[in-house]
Amino acid sequence: MYRRYKGSKGTEKKTPGCTFYFINCDEYTYRAKIAEKGYITFYSTDPAAKHYALRIEKRTLSKMEPIVWDVRNLNIGTGNLSIYENFTSYMNEYEEEILDADIFIIERQPPLNYTTVRLSQHNLSYLQIKLSGVNKRPRVIVEIDPNHTRSVLGIPARNKKPKQVKTLSIQEYMKTLLNYGDEWSISILEKQGKKDYLVDTGNQIEAFCRETEILNFFIFSA
Repeated sequence: MYRRYKGSKGTEKKTPGCTFYFINCDEYTYRAKIAEKGYITFYSTDPAAKHYALRIEKRTLSKMEPIVWDVRNLNIGTGNLSIYENFTSYMNEYEEEILDADIFIIERQPPLNYTTVRLSQHNLSYLQIKLSGVNKRPRVIVEIDPNHTRSVLGIPARNKKPKQVKTLSIQEYMKTLLNYGDEWSISILEKQGKKDYLVDTGNQIEAFCRETEILNFFIFSA
């Protein structure tokens, strides 16, 4: 159940849990095209103003290679535009790594939070502008609802307090890191006081891989 929109920049697909923006590909061909490299580079973010979390990693069927995992306070400075200016400067620090990514995941923000909704939209616009000026290889931008992420990963949220859901989300992602043997990310997470923002970026990638089974295309392209 979705609506499809076609335009000069690509195709958009909406589902109850996700919105896909296809660049130089479509919903039928992007998996195979992206998997041709032998690995996929993910960009995943939780666009909160005070705790903006970013993870960039490479994935194959059996390996996870973290490139960036960071949290930044964008809510500093004065003026209404300071958050967006700080965001742009932050992204420009990792421009090379961002432009190398294939799939970009942004956590969908609740409409009641005006600041994060605006920041999320700025995030989307930044990526669309940057990606339109580089080579024509296929890319996908995905907005994913956090409830959908938890549902795909089997994290129970119904009738639970927010703190309990955060704890379960952290535990679930620790399992993912242990399965992949990602000791660097485990060490980062163990040192981090407020873990849930970082964890959200990782869980979004894992949920996307499980639901789309995109990593299975390495089997067919090998």
